[in-house]
Amino acid sequence: MRNYYATIVTFLFFFQFLNSYGQQEFKNKKIDSLFNSYTHKPREVVYTHLNKSTFIVGEDIGFTAYLYNKKDKKLSLVSKNLYIVIEDSKKNIIKEELLQVKNGVANSAITIDSIFTSGNYKFFAYTNWMKNFKEQNFFVQTIKIIDPKVEEVIENKSTSTKINAQFLPESGHLLTETHNTVGVILKNEFGFGVPNLSGEIINRKKEFVSSFKVNHLGIGRFSFTPKVDENYTAKVNFNAQEYSFDIIKSEAKGVILSLNNRAEKIFLSIATNNFTRPFLKNKKYKLTLHNGSTLKAFDISFNNKNAIEKVFNTKNLTSGINIFTLFDENNNPIAERLFFNYNNIKFLKVTNVTKKQVNDSLNVTLNYKDINTKKFNNISISVLPVGTKSYQHHHNIASYTLLKPYVKGTIENGNYYFKNLSEKKKYALDNLLITQGWSSYQWYDIFNYKPRIDYFLEKGITIKATVSHNKKSKYVMHSVGGKKPNYFILNENEKEFIALNFLPFEKAKVTISKIEDNGKLIPAKLYPQFFPNKIPKLNLDYTYLNLNNYQTKEIKIRGNISNYFSNTQHLDEIVIKSNLIKTKVANIKRQAFGNVYNFTDIERNNNISLAIYLSGKGYNAFDNAGNFVIESRVKSSINGGATPTIYVDGFQILDFGFLSNFDMSIVDYININRFGFGEGIRGGAGGVIKIYTDPNLQFTQKNNKTTQEFIFPLTFSENKKFYVPRYQNYTNDFYKNYGLINWFPINKATTNGEFSFKFKNFLNNNFILFIEGTANDGSYISETKTVVIN
Repeated sequence: MRNYYATIVTFLFFFQFLNSYGQQEFKNKKIDSLFNSYTHKPREVVYTHLNKSTFIVGEDIGFTAYLYNKKDKKLSLVSKNLYIVIEDSKKNIIKEELLQVKNGVANSAITIDSIFTSGNYKFFAYTNWMKNFKEQNFFVQTIKIIDPKVEEVIENKSTSTKINAQFLPESGHLLTETHNTVGVILKNEFGFGVPNLSGEIINRKKEFVSSFKVNHLGIGRFSFTPKVDENYTAKVNFNAQEYSFDIIKSEAKGVILSLNNRAEKIFLSIATNNFTRPFLKNKKYKLTLHNGSTLKAFDISFNNKNAIEKVFNTKNLTSGINIFTLFDENNNPIAERLFFNYNNIKFLKVTNVTKKQVNDSLNVTLNYKDINTKKFNNISISVLPVGTKSYQHHHNIASYTLLKPYVKGTIENGNYYFKNLSEKKKYALDNLLITQGWSSYQWYDIFNYKPRIDYFLEKGITIKATVSHNKKSKYVMHSVGGKKPNYFILNENEKEFIALNFLPFEKAKVTISKIEDNGKLIPAKLYPQFFPNKIPKLNLDYTYLNLNNYQTKEIKIRGNISNYFSNTQHLDEIVIKSNLIKTKVANIKRQAFGNVYNFTDIERNNNISLAIYLSGKGYNAFDNAGNFVIESRVKSSINGGATPTIYVDGFQILDFGFLSNFDMSIVDYININRFGFGEGIRGGAGGVIKIYTDPNLQFTQKNNKTTQEFIFPLTFSENKKFYVPRYQNYTNDFYKNYGLINWFPINKATTNGEFSFKFKNFLNNNFILFIEGTANDGSYISETKTVVIN
């Protein structure tokens, strides 16, 4: 034994020399300033609520994305561009979209069409800004697709036959002759926790040392004091077979962190052993505490003690993740411990659920009495049959925003730690954090990489236009998507201008004209660049888990689903023939009643809608999804009603749907006779509006004369309507396990704190509501509610 101690002393001196020599680069680093420099740029984190996790070809993937400011855990109002990408198992991109974020929320639906086949896919959601940071702030989740043409049945999956074990010391090191806590993870060959197993720790003499039991997720802990030059083994019985696993050998030298949470306080112990203490004398260690945004530092001196205890009141800690890191005298991080503080995290709960049958639909109302309705709020709701196996998400909105971005490893069933909170669940989360080791904020990166912003915050599409001359010139970029026209003046030797924050949707174009000195518009003859012009690749490392789907019996699926989706809308054809010879406005003004408004090139090309135009001429007009409504603001009782009579090129328009999205770029002039004077019986109480167009002003010809037209290479996708599939059978196993009742992506509370929605529930099946959402006072909503009909 004496030779062993002599060896230890020699080793410690040698190790200390190498340690100081090899990592001298950190010695003069200022931890706090480097940390602040690394983290001062704001981060965003996104969670996406998918209506299911297992889908059948022909269904829609409905989803709502919640974009958060990572620091204050409130919805982000910065980025407007959210990218959605679906990859197959070979990392081939199957679908991709750009969505507009409004008030921190975006939603849409993606049809699982013939491009998909049976297999696992990964669903990504991210902003361009997230690509600047190494933490996993973006969203990734595995989804499973079943193609009835490939799979006739959902087959039995064989039960787990193997077990893998990890024994992970608290704070990263197992230290000799010191009380240590060790996290335990027992997993099967599919990477999922093996539940509720017990095991024991024995030494080389097969003497009992300690024991442990893992929970339903295969996670647990045990404590013991490793002895000098001793080996330890864990024994576990699984499926009537005993498994043995070697525990990592304890280190002779070191310092460890150990944390205990009791009541409203946590006790953090910084401990060493008798072998190490002589080498720590007069050395200044440092303990830091951070949450990814702010950092506090505490000086640590051992002197003649083997342990130093720091006490923290949880009320004074940051809500959510707190990361304790210990640094040696050379600023080398040597131990780290994560702690989750539930204090001041507000979870809203449904206080009442009411349901009412109305004809063939069911009206459901959820009441949240504690919600702050003065703040923006939204919940997304997936309605599925009781007993569904198609909703197997590992995360909810709380676990993905409060926990996942701060750890490096995978988290199975992370939503468990944030539903129906209890001391048992808080203890289980602490066990998980012991097994996670170091946080996603890696000190090597913090010390060695200067903050670099290569990817910008995006609030739409930016257009940079370059001209080929050096003369002073003026340009107008005509309206896009309701955005007002932009005017630009380039002085002499200026060759470019930039237009920001365009939100073009599918098939949108931008037209640009040069304004000559006399006010005439001509084609701009410039070169535009669009940013972004394609969906950016993520190119970041990430961790994820597949779905834990194990069936107890075969379920037939071929022929059991029949989708009655209509992806094409057939509109009635409207043909208007006209061979009128139009008279110039100057002559008509002398004989027309009312006012005649002549349209100039600028007015024709500012992309104002007909409804908006007429609303400025004494009418209330609305154009919404093909429905054009107009009435006079001056009501009359002479003939009753206040709807004007409208003509286009001399033909009376009886179906006002024709006026929806009317092309104003071909308008020559408009005669508005608000009281119908001189029009006889056709005058009416709402007056008469006559719109005249000019074939010579047709848009395609006009562009050749006055504008230069460009197509946006990348546009925002519309928020697609979610289609509920129709099933042939609502009583069989397939529907009960994989069917869908409905999906509601956007729901806002009334002033009474109520969310109401309705849907058809065939055969009055009992159903489950999977609810995720937020109120932007920082409150979380994440619940599962079973509703019994019978």
